[in-house]
Amino acid sequence: LRQDPAKILVGEIRDGETAQLAIRAALTGHLVLSSLHTNDAPSATIRLVDMGLQPFLVSSSLLMVIAQRLVRRLCSQCRQEYVMPPELCADLHVPAGTKA
Repeated sequence: LRQDPAKILVGEIRDGETAQLAIRAALTGHLVLSSLHTNDAPSATIRLVDMGLQPFLVSSSLLMVIAQRLVRRLCSQCRQEYVMPPELCADLHVPAGTKA
């Protein structure tokens, strides 16, 4: 941190020591980006507290948590075409008669 970077990328937070360093950098005004393996987004804060971080440090330094999920693909042999009803098309702001 001697060069005073605006952004810091931490590959992955796996232990309490790495979490402490990331929190310390975030509290000094640096934007810290990292990954943390949890089952869902709300579990990220719980995981950080379980690593030994104080809850007030987590709440004062954490700006955003993003989670990703894999989308299920339909089998190309068994899938069937579906025409959406007009009400659903209106709710989703897609043209009437859109096929899914």
